[in-house]
Amino acid sequence: GVHVSLRNPLLYWNELDRWMWHKKWCLPRLSVVVTQPLGTSASLGGPPLVAMVSCGTLRAGHDSLHNQGLGGCCLRRLSR
Repeated sequence: GVHVSLRNPLLYWNELDRWMWHKKWCLPRLSVVVTQPLGTSASLGGPPLVAMVSCGTLRAGHDSLHNQGLGGCCLRRLSR
């Protein structure tokens, strides 16, 4: 399985039932732990696993997520 944890939790606005975000905020440090191969074809000798972080918003009248373009390194190879 895959487990992702945040050093500090994201902020949630209960009254509006949505997550709060501002373009100047930084994401908290993320930890990703893979405890077993994903699927039957994955093995320790296979290609390296990576974690990718993205951020988007849902806009009224649109069904898809709009990428907000995070700065910095958004792709990291997972170490064994």
